[in-house]
Amino acid sequence: MAVHGGIYRISDTEVRRCGQAFFLGRYCTHVHMAGEKSDSYVKANSIHHSFQRATTVHGVHHYTVKHNVAYHVKGHNYFVEDGAETYNVFEENLGVLTFRSTSLLRSDMMPATFWSASPFNIWRSNVAAGSNNNGYWIEPQIGGPSAKIYNVCPVNWHVIEHFNN
Repeated sequence: MAVHGGIYRISDTEVRRCGQAFFLGRYCTHVHMAGEKSDSYVKANSIHHSFQRATTVHGVHHYTVKHNVAYHVKGHNYFVEDGAETYNVFEENLGVLTFRSTSLLRSDMMPATFWSASPFNIWRSNVAAGSNNNGYWIEPQIGGPSAKIYNVCPVNWHVIEHFNN
């Protein structure tokens, strides 16, 4: 987990049997309230058999999630958490077999492979297959720690780019 700054880079790694169910914030990869992250990324990883999410983007801008495979994951796989996150790029990621989770948010009972509280991000050439409910779910809202830091309302924002998904 990257918290409140620093450079966060994970690439070409197998991450398995990760994420702690029933503990919010304990995700396989998680960049948390770190602000501008144009120098950070999660690229070309295999994340599988997760008990809680694959990758979480929270309170971050200009971050890259690219060329990852998430397989057999409980809860939303590629998760943009609070609604204040902007200009993050999700590109050429694959999510296969997304399962319900009773240990996370209420929305995880109807999980999406790609879930976002902020539409103001870039989604290119991602593939969702075999979710219990949804491939993509964008639900504009603001909440959590981001609501205290950023004065935004994503409800009226538009999706920057949603191409070839």
